[in-house]
Amino acid sequence: MLMLVNQREDGKDFVLLTTEHEMTLETAKPIYTKRWHIENFFKDNSHLGVIHLPSMGLDVVQTVLSLRLLAFHAKDNFRHDLGLGYSRKPSENIYREFVDGVQSRI
Repeated sequence: MLMLVNQREDGKDFVLLTTEHEMTLETAKPIYTKRWHIENFFKDNSHLGVIHLPSMGLDVVQTVLSLRLLAFHAKDNFRHDLGLGYSRKPSENIYREFVDGVQSRI
């Protein structure tokens, strides 16, 4: 295990534990920052079902992921259109408030 430590501009420490012994702080920081954003995306949008895939078939997985990403972007644009009061609300709360339980046909 390798521990990389760096003090940020705000005085707080950036600490990263990794099993990649060849990494340096300069190479690890951008990689793990992107990874953190991806993990937060999945956590914040778990109500869309992005955590579990319905099948092992590539065509089914691709279709489901495409539809879920479409739903994410529609919801994100909707949140943007709602204004500042909703900009910091978690995605799931917006989903519950405006979408959950609404039945319609497209």
